[in-house]
Amino acid sequence: MEIDYKECLFCGRTGFPLERRRLLERAFSQAFIDYQDSIRDHLALLATQLSLCEQFSTPDEGLLYEDLRANYRASTPALKQAVKGFETTIQEITELLEAARANPSPHPATSLSELPAYDTRAAAVNNIVDRHNDRCAHAEDDKKLAGTELEVHLVAVSLPNYRHLTRDKAKAEERLAVARDNLDAARNDVRLWRSRLRDSIAAAKGLEDDVQHYLGHDELQVAVSAEDDAFVITRNGEPADGLSEGEQTAIALLYFLRTLDHDDGNRKSDRIVVLDDPVSSLDGNSLLAASEYIQERTHGVKQLFVFTHNDQLFLDVMRWMTSVQPSATHLYMLNVARTSDGRASRIVPLDPMLEKYRSMYMFAFVEMYRYRYGGEDEFAVDVYRLPNMARRFLEQFCLHRFPSIRAGIGVAKDQFLSEGLEEVATRRLVNILHAESHGLREQDLGLGLFRHEELRNVVSDVLRLVELSDNRHYKSLEEIVLRLNPDLAS
Repeated sequence: MEIDYKECLFCGRTGFPLERRRLLERAFSQAFIDYQDSIRDHLALLATQLSLCEQFSTPDEGLLYEDLRANYRASTPALKQAVKGFETTIQEITELLEAARANPSPHPATSLSELPAYDTRAAAVNNIVDRHNDRCAHAEDDKKLAGTELEVHLVAVSLPNYRHLTRDKAKAEERLAVARDNLDAARNDVRLWRSRLRDSIAAAKGLEDDVQHYLGHDELQVAVSAEDDAFVITRNGEPADGLSEGEQTAIALLYFLRTLDHDDGNRKSDRIVVLDDPVSSLDGNSLLAASEYIQERTHGVKQLFVFTHNDQLFLDVMRWMTSVQPSATHLYMLNVARTSDGRASRIVPLDPMLEKYRSMYMFAFVEMYRYRYGGEDEFAVDVYRLPNMARRFLEQFCLHRFPSIRAGIGVAKDQFLSEGLEEVATRRLVNILHAESHGLREQDLGLGLFRHEELRNVVSDVLRLVELSDNRHYKSLEEIVLRLNPDLAS
């Protein structure tokens, strides 16, 4: 290869003799070519490395285990900075090689940027990634270990409760055994009662007629189920669901009264009969029928006790008992009193006033009169019933004396004022007429009857109204009271 060099490519000298030039060409032409090829190869390699630096990125920290993310987040900036430093150094070397390829003559020494500690920084990041990969490789083993530890923890936490539940289970099994015994006993009782029920069918014969006569209609039918040995009550041929309280009371009472005549080995004359409030939930039309049935079906028993809250039934029973067997009849009443321990009840002989005149209206008047004009302490603890008695007496008196008073509170107020009753007393009576006052309570619907003084005022107002509006009637009642209670005359 012939090259016409005008000057030396290394030192720049000119005028070389031909022989000298040929000698230099033989010595350097191939080395120069190799030099240029080497620079080209290195530039290509640097270009590849520079591309790798530009494409470098770290994995998303969200892909790592949560406890590794903080250290990973702290290590990656230093690694990225190191890669950036490599990129700068590669660019500087590339510029130097480009210059050497263009001008192979010696160049002044050039210092490169200091390379960052890449290995240390890469190792820190790789260590975290390796730990993550190691965990992933052993994830199943870790999962099993965690499951085992969780089981141990749950057993440790649940053990006290398990022991408690075990004790409860043992106690429950004991209670279950007792319950089973009770169930067996109950089944035996059921068999016994069914046997008795079969015997009672004869006694209950005609119960349907009694019920229909008592209620005044034939909607209800009473039959006996041969399969269940039980009574079946129907309404117009269908099972009588939802019997009213009055109907339930009537059927129970009539059945009980029917069984008194049943021949079960005990004579009727040996029976002691107790009827506890037998007319609860019955309306006024049924009370008379109930009283008649009780009188008819209990005739001939050895002893009869009747407890009732109903004034009408009480007076009815008292009438026929005293007329049939006056010497064997004993009448009592329940008094509610206030004691230091609270409310207390006691059974006392029936008030002579009530027994003689058989009128709740007159009895209420006597009780109020005694309270109003008796000694200061005579009724100090027996006033529980007075508020309600005063209201009921006032209602009955006004019903006959002032029929229009039912039109409303305004009419009552005007009527009381027109009779000469004071404004304050009128307000008290209007309140007691239009409120439920069923005794002394801590709060009595604004009536203030929890105070002894206020109750005395109300009783005085009621007596005063009767005296003002119907003095003759008042005097007649007062005369009866004084005849039975001469000590009040003073």
